[in-house]
Amino acid sequence: RVIADDENVINYMIQLGDSNETTKKEKFCGWYHTHPFDVDVYSQCFLSSTDISTQLQWKRAEDPHGNPWLAIVIDPLRSFAKGKPELAAFRVFPPEYSSSNPDETPDGSTIHEDKLRIEKWGACWDRYYKLDTSYYMSSLAQSTLSLLKNKFLWQNTLSSSPHLDPDAQDELIDKIAILNKSFEINRKNEIGLSMFRGTVDNNSNNHQIANSIASDQCKCCISQLAKKLIFS
Repeated sequence: RVIADDENVINYMIQLGDSNETTKKEKFCGWYHTHPFDVDVYSQCFLSSTDISTQLQWKRAEDPHGNPWLAIVIDPLRSFAKGKPELAAFRVFPPEYSSSNPDETPDGSTIHEDKLRIEKWGACWDRYYKLDTSYYMSSLAQSTLSLLKNKFLWQNTLSSSPHLDPDAQDELIDKIAILNKSFEINRKNEIGLSMFRGTVDNNSNNHQIANSIASDQCKCCISQLAKKLIFS
């Protein structure tokens, strides 16, 4: 849990802020932390109830002085799996705020199913909103991230579930659709050719592709079961 209301933390932030005012032109504009949860269908970039309490505390302290305060959440394992930063920035609503759209989620979209809203944005999905973000990543940072990913492959296996990523699921659906279409074309060709040459099988390559897809999915399921036994 990330709780920034410890007296020592607050005093350090105040001292550091005072020091920066005399040495730098920039000001603090927020805080960041990570959600190192397993790679799932949705990104782990959301605000928990503890995050919202922390953000609200700093917002009340900084916003009145013309320093809008934001919270950045980083999903390190998804970043690790994709090879690029997965992050999001948020601001919280005042406690008395009430949206005109009761089903509006932090990114402005409307989701009517409560279970889906919680899966994507956490239990406090109506207490905060998402900001548009962009970031710069130097070639050195990219090389470092790639090096870490390649050097710790065994950790990558345990810490990520790339087959659960929406992009991977969409790719799997596309592969199955293409394979199904290929089977159907070959089936029609076989009907015509068998009238002249007997039984014809043009699906050997398709069978290999299908076996490969099935094998990959079995490995993914075994990996998930292994992680559940290890970490649960």
